[in-house]
Order: sequence, then C-alpha cells, then structure tokens
Amino acid sequence: MTGQDRNTEIENSLPDYPFHANYIEIDHLKIHFIDEGDKTAPAILFLHGVPTWSFTFRRIFHVCLNAGCRVIAPDLPGFGRSDKPDDHSFYTITRLVEIVDQFVQQKMLQSSFLFAQDWGAILGMILAAKHPEFFSGIIACNGYLPDLKAKSPLSFVGWKLLCKYSPVLPVGRIVDIASEHKLSPAERKAYDLPFKNKKDKIAIHILPQLIPVKDNSAECELIRESWAKLKTYKKPFLTVFSSDDKITRGGEKLLQQRIPGAKNQEHKILKGRHFLQEDAPTELGLIVTEFVRNNR
Repeated sequence: MTGQDRNTEIENSLPDYPFHANYIEIDHLKIHFIDEGDKTAPAILFLHGVPTWSFTFRRIFHVCLNAGCRVIAPDLPGFGRSDKPDDHSFYTITRLVEIVDQFVQQKMLQSSFLFAQDWGAILGMILAAKHPEFFSGIIACNGYLPDLKAKSPLSFVGWKLLCKYSPVLPVGRIVDIASEHKLSPAERKAYDLPFKNKKDKIAIHILPQLIPVKDNSAECELIRESWAKLKTYKKPFLTVFSSDDKITRGGEKLLQQRIPGAKNQEHKILKGRHFLQEDAPTELGLIVTEFVRNNR
C-alpha cells in the first residue's frame, strides 16, 4: 500500500474525525496536522503522547470548535500521518522539541494556548521553558516533565518493557485497556491505521526508553535547565489528571508545587485512566474552553 493509499484509507475510516489533513515540511519531514476553526479565534495547540496521534483529541476538538475556538494538532514524527524516520538515533527529546518549536513558529502560534497529554506535556513544558512567550496558558493532562530524582513507578517500567520487547504493540488495544471508556471496533481500527507494521512503530518502541533520562547526558541537562526556568513560569498553568492513571499518578502535585503559574488555578482530577481524552472528552473540552476564556 502506498503512502497516498494509506492516507486515503485513514481519511475514510475515522469516526468523529471529519477534519481536513494538512501537511508542513520541517527538517525534510512531512508533518501532518489539523487546523480547524476561525483563524482569528483563540488558538489551542494540542500535543499528543505515546502511542497515539491527533485522532485521540477528536471529541475534545468538537467541544472547542463549538465554543468558537481554533484547534491545531500536529502528529509528532513517528506517529499518525506524519513521516516516520526509521533511524533509531533520530528520536531524542531534543529533536522532537525542536520540531514542535519550528511548527509553532511556522504556523505563527505564539500566544496560543497549549493542551498537552502524556509525552506532549514533556515536549510542551520544555518548549514553554525555552520560549515563555509562546503560550498564553498551559493545561497539562496526565503528563509532566520528569523529576530527575524520582524513581519510575512499576507500571511505567512494565510499559517500557512492553514497548521494548513486544513485536506487536496493538495501538488501539493499548488505548482501550488504558481507558475506562471502551473503544468501539471502529475507534480501535482508527488508532491502528497509521501503524500498519513494525517499521511504523519505531517511535512507540523508542520513546518510553528515553525516560528517565540518563545522568549527565545532554537530555538530562535539558530537563534540568527546563525545570529551573519553569520554577519562574508565571503564566496560567492548569493540571487535569485522572483518578486512576497508574503511570502519572501524583505528577500533578509536582507541577502545582514547582510552577508559580499553577497557584490559584482550579486543578481537576477527573474519573478515568491514562487516556482521559477518551474517558471524559466533553468535560475536558469545557475545561479547556473555560481556561481559554478566563485567560485571553
């Protein structure tokens, strides 16, 4: 199946995702993104995590669009309809942050709002530390910048081992297991569609292995520098975490304690597992749009 045929299949098989596919070239890579809504409306940048892609936010998008917001969501390299480099060394935190950085600048999304889940929160927080002018406010959902001194929970160790050694990695099934909301067969298929074979899943295999970062590495220094800057970050910073996420449980407290902009925010704990965008999309959409309205 050619790339064009695959994209046609994807476009014809996505429930609740009637959005036009856009592409931009960054560092010789074709990056897919959606950009819906009035271009003069308040813009919300959505960054997904592992092993998902922009499809994961589909039901939140509808709430935000109905509220008059603009929604933008790229697929990170290695995910969704974006190019998937097969060079393992390509996938570093630094490079992924640089690509998101270029995306924001090319799309002129400075002063937008950020909604970031899982790995999206790692990349988004580093980007906010590097360019505090980029975002008018940030919502972190079941994701946070790693604490270099903290030990990984056993559930995350298990996830890393699965990603490292499993020859299958059924994305739709993984999202289904990590959500209270049971996905329909069509939804599971939609999650799977961009990841047809093992080569398409290189990023899914690699990214979990990057956390925790190795001591004294360039990535370690990047995390350390980002935390130092975020401890002075005063723009509105909201946490929305799940009641039953075994991967990021407790991470919201770290963010609330360290980031000045998190003070006096109405932080939320919603009923659900890791993929809260599947468990509480309408509630999340209302939280996002209220946050945007209150901080424009």
